[in-house]
Amino acid sequence: MVENVTYRLDQKAATDRMLALRILIRVLRKMRTGVEAIRKREGLSSVAIVESAFVFEDLEYDYVKRQREAPGWFISKEELPGKVPSRETLTLVLFALPIILGTFFNSKNRANRAMHIQIVAELAGLKNVIQEYGIQRLYDFAPYLIDTNWSYVFLKSTLETYIKLPSPGPLSTHHEILLCDELILSSAYQEEEIPHLPNVQFGTVSKWVPEYAFTYIDRYLSAIEEPHTQTIGYYSHGGWLRRADGHTDDGLNIPEAEEQLLKDLSVFLEANPSFQLKIFPHPKEKKGGLIDNTRSFYEQFFKKEQFTLAGAEERTAMAFEQIDIAVAAFSTILYERLFCGYKTLIGNYGMDHFPMKASPLNNICFNDRSSLSEKLLSNSAVNRDEFFVKHGLTRYRHHSYSYFQNT
Repeated sequence: MVENVTYRLDQKAATDRMLALRILIRVLRKMRTGVEAIRKREGLSSVAIVESAFVFEDLEYDYVKRQREAPGWFISKEELPGKVPSRETLTLVLFALPIILGTFFNSKNRANRAMHIQIVAELAGLKNVIQEYGIQRLYDFAPYLIDTNWSYVFLKSTLETYIKLPSPGPLSTHHEILLCDELILSSAYQEEEIPHLPNVQFGTVSKWVPEYAFTYIDRYLSAIEEPHTQTIGYYSHGGWLRRADGHTDDGLNIPEAEEQLLKDLSVFLEANPSFQLKIFPHPKEKKGGLIDNTRSFYEQFFKKEQFTLAGAEERTAMAFEQIDIAVAAFSTILYERLFCGYKTLIGNYGMDHFPMKASPLNNICFNDRSSLSEKLLSNSAVNRDEFFVKHGLTRYRHHSYSYFQNT
C-alpha cells in the first residue's frame, strides 16, 4: 500500500506537496454530487463486477457471462464513493488531516500515502453498495491496483466470494502479493508461476481465456491465410511516450528495453534485407493526432523503406496473420498472440526474473542482438505448428483451454 506503484497518479505527483489536499477536495466533491457508481445488468442480482471505470462494462460483462454466469451489476471505482452521510464525511476529513500534513513535509512515498484518502473513501463506498444491493460474489478486474488486497481483507466478511482476474501477463510483475477467494488465470505462464509465489493466496483457481479473447478469437478459429514468411511485427508498449508523459516508473525498464530492441532490429534488417518489418503502435501512440510523431520516432531507427506502420484504425489483435514472427519487449498482446497460435519472440532485456528457469518461454526469449538474430532466422524456417511443438508451448494455445474443449 505504501511502496508499490500506484498507477492512478503520474510521476509528477511525487513532487506536489499539496497532493493529499487536492485528493481530499476531489473526493469531497464526488461525495457531494453522489454520482451513481453501480449499474444494473440483466443477470444474477447477487453477482457484480468491479472495475476502474464504466468504459469496460460491456466487454467484461460478456466475458464473465460466457464462461460462468451473468453478473447483475457493474461497479465503477471512478464514481465511488457516491453520496454519503455527513457523519462519514467528517470522519474522512479527520482521517485525511494527518496525511495532508505528513505528505506536505515529507516526500517519501508521497503519492501512495496521499492516495490512502481516496482509497479509504472508495472502499467505504464499495462496501455500502455491496450491502445495499445484496451482492455476494464480486469479480475484481483491477487487481493490479495497490488497494485490492486491502479491499479483499476489508470485504471478506461481507462477501461470499471475492474473485480476482489478472491480465494474462506474468503475475510476478504486478501481483507478487495477491489475496482472494478465487483466482482466475488466463495464461499458461501464470500456472507455472503459482508454485513459486508464496504470497499469492487463494481458495480455488480457474483458467479462463484472456480478457479480450472473445473480441478476436473467432477470426482465428476458422481457416485463415497463413502469414508471409520473412515478415516481422514489432508490438510496441509505447515506452518512449509513457516516459515523455511522466508515467510512474514501475521498475521494469520498458522504455530502455524497447529502445534496445529497436536498435537490434535495425541491425538485423540491414544484414537481412529480405525481411520486412511492420510496427504496431500502442493505442497511446495513435491517440490525439500523435501518429506523425510516432512515425518520426521510429524513423530514428529504420529507413522509410524498411518498415510500415499500422494505421490508427488497425487493431493489433485482428491482424496476427499479417506477420510471421512478432517481437516485443513487454506487452500482454504477446500472450494473446500465443493464445491464437502465432509465432512470438520476447525481448527480456534486463529482466533477470523473467521468465522462470523451468518455463518453456525461455525458448522464445532473447536479450541481445545475436540471440534475436538467431531466433528470427531459425524460427522463420518452421511453420506455426512446428514452432509450438519445438518450443514446448502447446499449453499456451487456445485449444488447451477448457472453454474450447467444452464448446
